[in-house]
This record gives sequence, structure tokens and C-alpha cells, in this order.
Amino acid sequence: MDRGLGPVPTSRLLSLALSAILSAICPILHAQAVPAPAATATLDKTVPASTSPKYWTLGLCRLSGPETAPEFRLLASVLPALMLSELPVLPPRLASIGDMEAAAGLASERSKFDAGSEFARQLDDRAAKFLDPSIRPERRGSELIAADVRLSTAEKRFSDAMEKASKARNHESQDALPSALSPANASGELFDPPAVSPAATSRAKAVDFLVFGKVEAESGYAAVELSGYDASVDRVVFTWRGFCSPEDPAPLAQDFARKLERWIAGRDFARIEIAVTPQAASVFVDGRELGEQERVLFRFAAGRIVVEAEAEGFEQGQVEETVSLGDRRRIIIPLAQASTGIAHITSEPDGASLSIDAARSGTTPQDIPLSGRRSFITARKDGFEDMTVVLPEKGVSTIAITLRPEDHVGPSGRVNKAKDEFYTALGWMVLSIPVTVLSTGAYNTYLEAAPRSNLDSGLVTGYNVSSVVLGAAAVATAVFTVNAIIRLVRYLRAAK
Repeated sequence: MDRGLGPVPTSRLLSLALSAILSAICPILHAQAVPAPAATATLDKTVPASTSPKYWTLGLCRLSGPETAPEFRLLASVLPALMLSELPVLPPRLASIGDMEAAAGLASERSKFDAGSEFARQLDDRAAKFLDPSIRPERRGSELIAADVRLSTAEKRFSDAMEKASKARNHESQDALPSALSPANASGELFDPPAVSPAATSRAKAVDFLVFGKVEAESGYAAVELSGYDASVDRVVFTWRGFCSPEDPAPLAQDFARKLERWIAGRDFARIEIAVTPQAASVFVDGRELGEQERVLFRFAAGRIVVEAEAEGFEQGQVEETVSLGDRRRIIIPLAQASTGIAHITSEPDGASLSIDAARSGTTPQDIPLSGRRSFITARKDGFEDMTVVLPEKGVSTIAITLRPEDHVGPSGRVNKAKDEFYTALGWMVLSIPVTVLSTGAYNTYLEAAPRSNLDSGLVTGYNVSSVVLGAAAVATAVFTVNAIIRLVRYLRAAK
């Protein structure tokens, strides 16, 4: 029997078993040693120290509230939704030294607990195989050897966990982690209030931090209590309280959002939002290009910031500003169209004011840079009618605008007048055509009959009259046709 226990002496087994038992109760002692607010969740050994080691995620829940007051039931969803709208982009998460030490300590205790539990289980398994009478003697040796191998592996894991726990106590610093809302929150969805515990909801929704709370009616106002559960330390780390009108929760939502931003950042910061027109323009901050989803910056030191923007077909834009901690700014950079040519604009008379696409642009004469797209320029002067022309897209050109004196009729009035005159002339021309046709027929009849009538005086007289009438009708039709053509040209010019 002693040969079977050779790899692990009995005295060492007892010592290691005692260490495993102590390690198993360490998390309980640690949880009792860490002070927590009244709403602190019970230590949950199954909650991971961080659900996302490289990305810190935040989750917001609807508030729990009274079931009888409709306005408060609505507020339970509206206030967190307003907070979401204030938090489209979160600052990097930087925990305090105390929180980092607590998180590292809790993680090490969990690791020690898991390793100690596994080591104790392997000890029990090894002892059971040693004492089990059902195992035949020829098999007992091989099974004990296999149990010893598993026991040695568990012992190594337990020793590593103890070593990591000692290093965790010397934790000094950690880089800030990029942070964001949970995917559900980012799409506008709120989590249900925790039914069992914030730890269970945080684990189910795979978030590192859970914000939840409740709303109550108090003297006609809404009393809102907001709490934050941190999965890395497995406890509620803050509880804030505020009041608002049920009809206007926006100021309180903004206040809570600002406090939450500051808690996430762990330090003061300046928030800078960059807006560029056109939106597809490339943006550079201090020489570094930003993506379209990175145009909200958090700066943790005061200083100058240089923002540059560029886009094809536009002039480059640049803004340089000094920011201080606590600033919340929106930098707007509208890019001007790049010039593709020039148009020299003159007017008769001079001094007409110009507008390009309804934007004022000085007076004539003036050189207008072209933007590569079709634009409309309007010239105005007192006592004259406005005149609008189309600017070319590129190249060098001269545009002379002649303003018409104001006649109180206006372009539309002149168009209508020219149209009426054209249709009147056209009508007279149409009416003259049948007369000419009939005159032509009578003339041809007399022309054929006269030679056969031995110069009958009546026929000769009819022939002479028909020829005169035909000539007069032809002249009238020609005059009416020319007049209609002239009126048509005037109509087209007026319409143009």
C-alpha cells in the first residue's frame, strides 16, 4: 500500500488539503472585507471578472416604477432612452486604482477558489481509489498513478493561482479600455429591469457594467434612483438620486448622462464633436485620420487641437482651437467648392447686385469662380426687372446681363401678352387662307371661260375682278403669315 502513495506523501497531502480548504473560503472572507452599499449584490462566483477583456461595454435598463401611474410608467422608459441619446459615443474606460485592485483581487480569489476546488476534488478522487475495495489489486497501481498525474496537474494549477494572487496585490496601473454601449442599447433597445440580481442580468446580456434603477412618485415629482453594477468587482459602485417633472425628464437625463460619462472616464476630459460638410470628407486631427464613426473625441489634457478636412472638388479646410478640461464643443467645418474656372459678369446698367443660387455675391462687374456644377446667377437693380442666367460649370467666360426697365408687367405678363399677340396673328393668317383659296378658284374659272366667250364683256369684267381679288387675298395672306412669324419670334424670346 505505501508503494501506491509514493508520488504524493501523506504529510504533503494533508498540507495541500488544508491549503485548498483555506483557499475555498477566501472569497467569502474577501467579500466580507470589502464595504458595499445597501444595494450591493451578493458575491456571484460564476460572474466573470470581465466579459470583454479588450472592450468595455455598458448596458442600460428600463427603470422599475409604480404600476398605477401611467406617466411614471412612461418615464421609466423615456428617461433611460434620453440617456442613450446623450451617450452615442463613450469615453475610454479608466478604472481607479482601488477599483482595479479590487477587480484583480476578486479575479484572483475566483481563480484560487476554482483551482482549490479542483485540487480538493482530485484529492478526494485519489483517496477514493486508494480505499475502494472494488478495485482489483492488479489495477489499483495503474489507477493510482493516473490519479497522481491528475493530482499533480491540479496542484500546479493551484500553485499558479496562488502566485497570480500575490502579484495581483501589487497591481499598479492599467491602460484605458475602449468602451461602447451594448449592441442592443446602440440600436435603441433597453434591457428589462433586473429580475433576480444585476449580476445575473449583466452575465445574461454580456456587459461589463449595468445601469439600472427605479422611479417613484414624490410630491408630484418623479424621484429617480440610478445605480451602477460593475461586474469586475461584483458589486454596485454608485447610487445617484435626482428629481424631475414627469413631463420634462430631459434635464435629469442629461445630468445623469454627464455623471456617467465622468465615471466611465475616471478623470476630467474635454469632449469635441467634429461635423464636416460634405460628410464624406476625410478628417484629420493633429495629423491622424479619423473614420466617420470616430468624429467624437475625448481629450484628457488641455491644449491645442488642429482639425483638417479635405474632399475631392472642395477647398481644404482647417480649424485650430484651444480646449480645456470640461469643454464640450462642436467644431463645424464647411468646405468650399474648389474653383474650376471663372466667369466675368457685367450688367447694363452697372452696379446690379448678384445672387448665386440665392446667396448674395456682391455687385457687377465681378469675377465669379466656377464650382464645377451648374449654378444660377440673378442680377437685381432698383427700377429694373430681375434677370437670371445659368453659369457654366468650368472654363473662362464673360456674361453680359442687360436689365430691362421695370414696366410693372413682369416677365410672365410679357410672355402672356406675346402669346396672345401670336395667337391673334395666327388666327388672322388662318382666316385669310380660305379667302385666298376661293379667290384662286374663281380666278381660274374666269381664266378658262374668257377665251371661249369671244371676249364677252361680262366674262372679261369677271375675270378682271377675280384677278384683283386674288391678288388682294394673296397679299393679305402673305402679310398675315409674316406677322404671325414675327409674333412667334417675339413669343419665343419672351418665353426664353
